[in-house]
Amino acid sequence: MIKHLTVPTAFLMMISSQVSAFDTAHLQKLKDTNNTPACFQCDLRKAQLSGADLGSAWLADADLYDANLNGAYLKYAWMPRANLESANLSEANLNNANLGEANLFGADLSGANLSKAYLNYAVIEGAILCNTT
Repeated sequence: MIKHLTVPTAFLMMISSQVSAFDTAHLQKLKDTNNTPACFQCDLRKAQLSGADLGSAWLADADLYDANLNGAYLKYAWMPRANLESANLSEANLNNANLGEANLFGADLSGANLSKAYLNYAVIEGAILCNTT
């Protein structure tokens, strides 16, 4: 019985370790598009983008689950339907960002600038919204 569980357990551990991190090619694609960062449907889960200049970025349908966007510049970012669940967006500038239908469940938005942000149909349950503007 133990022999039969070893292979499936090892396989599941291998899959879960691959699922937990972002796609390095997608992160490079985002970095390579200097003037207007673009990464449609990118896998950027758990990416470290603290302080990144992503103004006017095209991140529609991107998966930014648990990404660190602390202090990131996302003014005019286009992020409809993006998954930002559990993301750190504290102190981020989201002025005029399009977050329509985005998933912000459990995201940290403390100190974020959300003025004129488009949030129609966005999920903001459980989000931390202290001192937002």
